[in-house]
Amino acid sequence: HTRSKRDWSSDVCSSDLQYKSASSFNSDGLACVQVGGLFGAIDRLNQFVIQPRFRSWSDIRNAVTSLTSGRYAGIELWAQDDPATGLVGYLNHFGEWAIPPQYETGYDFYDGYAIVSPGQRRWGVIDRMNRFVIQPNFGSSGEARSALNRLKGH
Repeated sequence: HTRSKRDWSSDVCSSDLQYKSASSFNSDGLACVQVGGLFGAIDRLNQFVIQPRFRSWSDIRNAVTSLTSGRYAGIELWAQDDPATGLVGYLNHFGEWAIPPQYETGYDFYDGYAIVSPGQRRWGVIDRMNRFVIQPNFGSSGEARSALNRLKGH
């Protein structure tokens, strides 16, 4: 079932745009919305502040928190499948590609690093600038994670 903005917030301009689901507005005037199978955020004028490109409620909520906290775009990045190519890239908190889709598989960043597979069942680790800090020479994501832990001294 879908709801229009006028159904859940009386102080917003009405719109023909329908959302599958929507949160209440936060104290910064942003609400998370679901459009089809993706999630974004709108302001009280029904304008997208974050395009609906995130794949989960938790990712869009984290992006809104990052944005409203004043964090720089690119400090936090989220893995996202690109429907056009089927490849994984990384979105910043504006829902823009900070790292264009180019990986067969990729996990979310943690402590500034993400484990990725560029293909051919090889795994490595990239930083936020999309540089391999561990070359994709490993046969599994677990082996790449172990190499990262050794690099970090764990």
